[in-house]
Amino acid sequence: MDHRFFNSVADLKGLKGQLYEGGIRVPGIIRWPGKIAPGKTITQPAFHADVMPTLCALTGADAGSPLGTDLSPVLLGKKSALHDRKPLVWAGGGYGGQVAVRFDSKKVIRRNLFPGKKPDNWEVYDIVKDPAEKNNIAAENRDLINRAIAILDREYQPAPGFQALRYKAPEQVAE
Repeated sequence: MDHRFFNSVADLKGLKGQLYEGGIRVPGIIRWPGKIAPGKTITQPAFHADVMPTLCALTGADAGSPLGTDLSPVLLGKKSALHDRKPLVWAGGGYGGQVAVRFDSKKVIRRNLFPGKKPDNWEVYDIVKDPAEKNNIAAENRDLINRAIAILDREYQPAPGFQALRYKAPEQVAE
C-alpha cells in the first residue's frame, strides 16, 4: 500500500508494525444502541489487551488476571477516563526489535534491539502534546525510562525460539 498516496498515517511518525504512533494509533468504533451514546468520542488510551477484560466485564464473565484493563466504565459513560490504568506495553520483533511503554500521555520507546543490531537510544514523547513524535524528551524523563525498564523486566519474555530483545543494552553516548 502506498501510505503517501493514501495519507494513511497523516502527520504521525512511523508505519504499520512500528511502535511510533503511525504504526499503532488506530481508531476504535463501537456501536451498542441503548448502552453507548451515539456520536461520542472517547480519548481514553487503549490497546489490544483491553478487549478481553472489557468484554468480560460487559457480559459478567470472569476475566481472571488479564494483562489489559476493563474499559467499560468509560464506554458506558460512568467515567470520562481511567486515570489509574496499567501502562500499555508493546514488545515485538518487527523493524529489528522494538519495545514501547505508555504512561498516561507519555510514551517510552526503543528500537533495533535484536542481537547484531546497534540499539537506538531510548526515546520519550508526550503524545498528547506531540502526536507526531517530533520532540524527543528522553533527556528530561530518565525516570520514565527507568520505570519502563522495570515494567519490561517484569512483563517481557521472549517467545520460545526467538531471540530476546536487548532493551537494557547500553545507550550510545553523544560525542
